Amino acid sequence: MSNFISLIEKEIEHKKDKKKILKDLHYQDIQNKPENSNEEESKNSENEQNKYSKLYTAIAIVYCLVGFIKFLIELLNNPELLGVLFEVLFILVGIFLFVFVGLIGIFGIIMVIGILFAMIDLPNTNRKIRNHKHYDYKFSR
Repeated sequence: MSNFISLIEKEIEHKKDKKKILKDLHYQDIQNKPENSNEEESKNSENEQNKYSKLYTAIAIVYCLVGFIKFLIELLNNPELLGVLFEVLFILVGIFLFVFVGLIGIFGIIMVIGILFAMIDLPNTNRKIRNHKHYDYKFSR
C-alpha cells in the first residue's frame, strides 16, 4: 500500500514539474515571439494608406481647381452667372449649416426658411439668364 502511495506522490510531483516546464516554455515563447513583425506590417499598411490618401486628396484638389478655373472663364463670358453662383452658394452653405450647426432651435428654422427662399428664386434667375441675349446655349448642355 505504501508503494502505491509513493507512486501516486511521484506521479503528482512529475505532473507538477511537467506543468511548470510547460508554463516556462509558454512564457519563453511569448517573450521570444517577434512582436515587431506585426508592428512593421501595420506601419507599412498605414504608410501605404497615407500615401494613397495624400494622392487622392491631391487629385481632388487639382480637379476642384480646374473646375473652378473653368467656371471663372465661363463667368467672364457671361456675368449673369454670378447671381446663380450666389444663390447656389447660399443654398449649399445653408444646407451645410443646417446639417452641421443648426439642427436645434430657431437657427435651424431660419436656415430652412432661407434655403426655401433661395430655392424658390433660383428658377427665376435661370430664366433671366436664358432670356439674356448673350446667353450661350452650348454652356447649358
